[in-house]
Amino acid sequence: MLHANIRRFQSADLPALSDIYRYREVTENTSQLIYLGEKQVAEIFEHAARYTLVAEVDHTLVGHITLILSEKWRSKHVASVALAVHPQWHGQGIGRALLLEAIDQADNWLGLRRLELSCLSRLRAGLGLQPLQQRSSWLLPRSRRWAGI
Repeated sequence: MLHANIRRFQSADLPALSDIYRYREVTENTSQLIYLGEKQVAEIFEHAARYTLVAEVDHTLVGHITLILSEKWRSKHVASVALAVHPQWHGQGIGRALLLEAIDQADNWLGLRRLELSCLSRLRAGLGLQPLQQRSSWLLPRSRRWAGI
């Protein structure tokens, strides 16, 4: 598996995140529209209720995972998960590494008890969700035929 440096999102990452979301093979797996501009990307990632980690390989941003924290009082222990990886890096373990780090952050630092990951059923195998579910009983994937985030 490829080693990626995972760190917290910074505003300087917006151009690279915009680049990731310009690819059809990325946006077709989300509820976002294709060809998001940097302004729309900024609105998504700079929101106070978002906790975003990014993955870098050789100082190049190749993916992100965002925990969308609930702003409702009765569900502050829950976060939804948004995940995207640059198409050139698909299938190299970047998404799985981001997901594992987000689980660690949720469990040990953010006080979350449940993560909700909506994903297309054809993507579940690539993330290796079955072993993750066995290790983390509070990760609840929901399969959908179409867009999920």
